[in-house]
Amino acid sequence: MKKFCQKKRYLQKRRRFENHDNIRKKIKRAFLNKGIIEKMNTILKNNGSDSIFEKFQQHFVSNVTKKTIKQLLNMTLEEIFKKKELYQKSELKYFYHNLNLVKSIEIQENKELKNILNKKYYQIYEEYLNSKEFLIDEINRLTNQNMGKDYIERYKYLAKNFIEFAFD
Repeated sequence: MKKFCQKKRYLQKRRRFENHDNIRKKIKRAFLNKGIIEKMNTILKNNGSDSIFEKFQQHFVSNVTKKTIKQLLNMTLEEIFKKKELYQKSELKYFYHNLNLVKSIEIQENKELKNILNKKYYQIYEEYLNSKEFLIDEINRLTNQNMGKDYIERYKYLAKNFIEFAFD
């Protein structure tokens, strides 16, 4: 798998979306918004709730610097929802919406959601990598977007090494 880490000369310039930083953004966005938010919203809907979590916004999901990833890894999901510094001013309405929802009695009394909120980022991420959402749904989504086999292999490799990336 080291072939993805090595520099490789292409006859044509590689398109920007194929670069590692953009793939990491896509991985983080899929994990947070599809892997976590949609799962939590499904749990809420199954319990008859009208409330739903808002997806994480562009600034937050597109920040894939090593410093930011390291900071998030040992935070619980609840801490991420409560940490205002992770959000930009234009995104504060989503922050407050999710914060109020996390603090609500409805969430506090739901053991399944409380269990997810108390897990650390890296624990949830490792579960996501081994889940149906990643192994089947996410790969099928990439295939449906006409991403090539090489791109999908690079995507899988970077996803599996996302946490290690922060400590390089």
